[in-house]
Amino acid sequence: MNSISRYIECQLQNLSPRETAILELVALGLTTKRISDELNISPNTVLHHLKSVHIKLDVNSRQHAVAKAMGLGLILT
Repeated sequence: MNSISRYIECQLQNLSPRETAILELVALGLTTKRISDELNISPNTVLHHLKSVHIKLDVNSRQHAVAKAMGLGLILT
């Protein structure tokens, strides 16, 4: 799936580009601290975005969020 298709699919799932980026980093196994360092945002901001992802994808854990996003083709990792 190319970046335009991924963008459209993310919009259909109501995931923001930032939420998608964080989810991709979670899929790579990065911790909240590492994600915050990578994106130059606070750890609390990372957790806020992850909470939004969990709500939007109707999941209760990072692992389920990654699995569902991969199944939907929202992330490529």
